[in-house]
Amino acid sequence: MHRQAMKLDKIWAKEVRDRDKVCQVCGGKGRLQAHHIIPRAYKETRHNMLNGILLCYPHHKGKYISAHQNCLWFVNFLKTKKPEVYDYLWSKIG
Repeated sequence: MHRQAMKLDKIWAKEVRDRDKVCQVCGGKGRLQAHHIIPRAYKETRHNMLNGILLCYPHHKGKYISAHQNCLWFVNFLKTKKPEVYDYLWSKIG
């Protein structure tokens, strides 16, 4: 199962990249990474496209304003800029 999940992660990430094309925060095109909004450990949403967002490295794992370093900023970003995603995912975990 672990290998299958890893394979599905790669497919999921490619589909997120194909859908979003640019960083959804700044519109940047460099060092883009697919980010799981709800961590992969939560199986119900792991490969759900609404649980993915394309971010440039600084907004994904950067030192200050990033999904991994500043969760409150990221939740606020989702709530204001992507409310349909925020509402859907909140219904899954809330």
